[in-house]
Amino acid sequence: MTYQTYRYRWNGVTATYIDERIDPAFPVAIVDTGPRVQMDVSADDSTRADLDAIMAQRGWSFLETNPTSPTPQTVRQVQSEFLSLDQSTGSTAFVALLTRNITTQNGMLEVYATAATNAIVTPGFTRLVLDGVPIAQSGAGHLVGVAAHALMRRVPILAGPHVVELQWRTAVGGTLQCQPITQPDREHASLLVRETF
Repeated sequence: MTYQTYRYRWNGVTATYIDERIDPAFPVAIVDTGPRVQMDVSADDSTRADLDAIMAQRGWSFLETNPTSPTPQTVRQVQSEFLSLDQSTGSTAFVALLTRNITTQNGMLEVYATAATNAIVTPGFTRLVLDGVPIAQSGAGHLVGVAAHALMRRVPILAGPHVVELQWRTAVGGTLQCQPITQPDREHASLLVRETF
């Protein structure tokens, strides 16, 4: 058997997660651990046709054999949003703190958010939302007082307009504040969106 490395590029049409054996008797499996734009697969060259068929069904196109360079990443655009006014919420349902509209091509979208908020009486929570779907959450929430939040997610994206939000909420009976004007040295919120391919 001769093993080769085959590089494939995601075409932006189907999901990018793969976990499948080409042949039950063949010891090589295609396992993709997360979303990405390119993937290298090592396999016996006698299974190349089967490999191409499986990858094509899942939205991957063949690029090259035995690549010598790491999978590249190119930035198409970067956009950001910063909280410039004091805000507070008593909402127990997630509401937008920052919103950024972005129009993309097929590729990947990286979303970064940081915030320092002040929870009064009950804990506060934050999350990242892409087109109405949560993609990252702060977890159990922070206790009463000022706390820092940092969220990041990298996801495949299709061409078209998209809405990215940093959302926040509090528990029943509480208030969550973010006051970059009143408390400039301790409270802030920012959102950065980066499109890559």
